[in-house]
Amino acid sequence: MIVIGVTGGFCTGKTTVCAFFRKLGARVIDADKIVHRLYKKNKKIRNAVLKNFGKIVFMPGGRIDRKKLREAAFRNRRSLNKLCGIVHPEVIKEIKKMMKAAKKIVIIDAPLLIEAGLHKRVDYIVVVKAGLKKQLERGARRGFKKHDCLARRRSQMPLRKKIKYADFVINNNRSREYTKKQVIKIWKELSKR
Repeated sequence: MIVIGVTGGFCTGKTTVCAFFRKLGARVIDADKIVHRLYKKNKKIRNAVLKNFGKIVFMPGGRIDRKKLREAAFRNRRSLNKLCGIVHPEVIKEIKKMMKAAKKIVIIDAPLLIEAGLHKRVDYIVVVKAGLKKQLERGARRGFKKHDCLARRRSQMPLRKKIKYADFVINNNRSREYTKKQVIKIWKELSKR
């Protein structure tokens, strides 16, 4: 089994890259989807979020309001570190379980792959990069205001630092077809190993 970590900055196109890998036959483990599931079902996380961020980040009925939690967490580095400290250990446990059940090529789609220490559990790292203009355009399409995009971008490790960890870098500034060709090239290279 080959394990590939896919990471990048906010709105650089990691999901698109992972979708191309999935079409080629990889099993994709999406860290963000795991987080969303844990917010709903993991009592330990819910209690820790309540203790650290208060009732304000919960909806009536007790569900975590991800938008409000995001706003609270991205307010400053300390708040984000608190949230990461609550969530990352549980996400890593889930990823390990899912990896045991996988065969062939596994992709871990994790925006904070390196920050969470997951890069130590993969065989190869793919960093997806895009320029600020593209990131802002993509963020706007997803409903994020410019200042929100910039705050999220600042809260993550800069792309230039992530690229130092990369075995492969995908430039996602151009067309989907161009990105797809880069994914296929990586797939072919790794399939030979």
